[in-house]
Amino acid sequence: MNYLGLGMQLLVLLALALWGGMELDKRFNMSPFLTLTLPLLVLIMTFYRVIRETSKRKNKDE
Repeated sequence: MNYLGLGMQLLVLLALALWGGMELDKRFNMSPFLTLTLPLLVLIMTFYRVIRETSKRKNKDE
């Protein structure tokens, strides 16, 4: 039940990261750098959180 909203949360965070990356790229003239970097950071942090939470749950079950 904890992971029910994870997909929607991931989509919203990715959309915000894309939008923010495009806006920052326009402001700092860094063409595709931040548009690619920010969503990758969001994915890495999200997967890290999921792995950490599932490993905690696995340890509780044992």
